[in-house]
Amino acid sequence: MSLLIYNTSATQEVPLGEEFHVPTNRVYRYARNGSASLAAGTVLQATRPNDSHSNLVCAAAPAGASAITVTLDRGDPTTVDEYKNGYIYVNDQDGAGYTYDVTGHSGGGGEDTTKKIDIKDPLVVALTTSSQATLIKNVYDGLNIPFGDPWDIIAGVVPVAVAADQYFWVQVRGPAVVLQQGGLFAGRGIMLSQSKPGAVEVLKQVIPVRQIVGVEHRAGSVATEGPRFQQTALEERIDYDLGVDAEVLSTYAGKATIPERVLGYCINPRVSEEYALVYLTLS
Repeated sequence: MSLLIYNTSATQEVPLGEEFHVPTNRVYRYARNGSASLAAGTVLQATRPNDSHSNLVCAAAPAGASAITVTLDRGDPTTVDEYKNGYIYVNDQDGAGYTYDVTGHSGGGGEDTTKKIDIKDPLVVALTTSSQATLIKNVYDGLNIPFGDPWDIIAGVVPVAVAADQYFWVQVRGPAVVLQQGGLFAGRGIMLSQSKPGAVEVLKQVIPVRQIVGVEHRAGSVATEGPRFQQTALEERIDYDLGVDAEVLSTYAGKATIPERVLGYCINPRVSEEYALVYLTLS
């Protein structure tokens, strides 16, 4: 009999996101695959939020109501129960700051169509026609291989081959086998590979490098354009020759980049395109 973590099914057996612990310091979350099959040892991302279902105008509703009615104002319909097991949160005006679990809703709709969203717990604060709400799918609903972008919401690593639209357990913490891209180093951090979808690579961050021009300028130096460098997280930036010592670089505070998300660290590296043992720290 196989371990529970290797079971897959066409029907949902437990709530999405439910946590399961294995005694060997491994943690998993119950998830549903998207429309493509998955290979074992692949890093997975959550479905990206649909911007058309954000900042939705709410109908007035009293505290204690069991549903929130919103207007789909950008022509993008919903499928039946698309947000079931997910969330609706009030992001502006009256009732802002509260999140509610979605239990169901109808499909269809389009521009200027109202949609009633059933919620698990009653409204805590009354809503008005000034209130705005946003719909978000459960993080573990419809997982897929990342595109390599830093704004991907990383969900975990799949421990077993999974067919399309199947339910499975995705690993979020502890020792895990994952596809390696490039060189890894024991004890060093890992991040999502930006060149090999679903793989990890050594954690790194592009930072500006001060130009050494051999001339000391302690006051009034004018910055000049230097070599260009890129980080996927941001638009192209320009490195400047500041002409100052490291001791006075604090004058130019804020010259930095957005760090990539740390997925964990490497335990036992292999060669590129093989599978390494890493320690995940995603939950």
